[in-house]
Amino acid sequence: MAGERGFSYFGNRYPTHARDDLRAMAGAGATFVVHVMTEEDLAWNPGTIRDLVAATHRQGMTAWLDSWGAGGVFGGEAASYAVMAHPGACQKTNLGKHQPARCPRQPALRDPIARWLDAAVASDATIVLWDEPHLFILRPQRSDLRWSCRCARCRRAFLRRHGVPMPTL
Repeated sequence: MAGERGFSYFGNRYPTHARDDLRAMAGAGATFVVHVMTEEDLAWNPGTIRDLVAATHRQGMTAWLDSWGAGGVFGGEAASYAVMAHPGACQKTNLGKHQPARCPRQPALRDPIARWLDAAVASDATIVLWDEPHLFILRPQRSDLRWSCRCARCRRAFLRRHGVPMPTL
């Protein structure tokens, strides 16, 4: 990627406006554009994402898709509807406190991520960017809240792997 130049292009869902922006980016020497595809886009804008990717390619640039905020597990400020729809599939702190992110062991995260990938392939994007996948980060850090995830699936996996129950502290 040496010598490549790119732009992050977040939030615009108007292809007619994007064409002008993308033309300007290409004119500035950009070789790639990072577009985001959120849970909201999967529900309401899949065709628009394809249009943005196609417009990027028409300007001679590589189109990336970023999994912005998906499931509350990937980086980005986009809200996760998935978290509200399946609270039982969310991460839990070491003390069992519900967190606003789905647990990676849960089908309620894995199934939507598979749909996200299908939509990314259908968009004809060149590259998929897994934006900062993480377990929930506790802020401000309290001495009694040390990690996520301690949901039932994670506790079972811990027990199977280590032969002892997952600790709480």
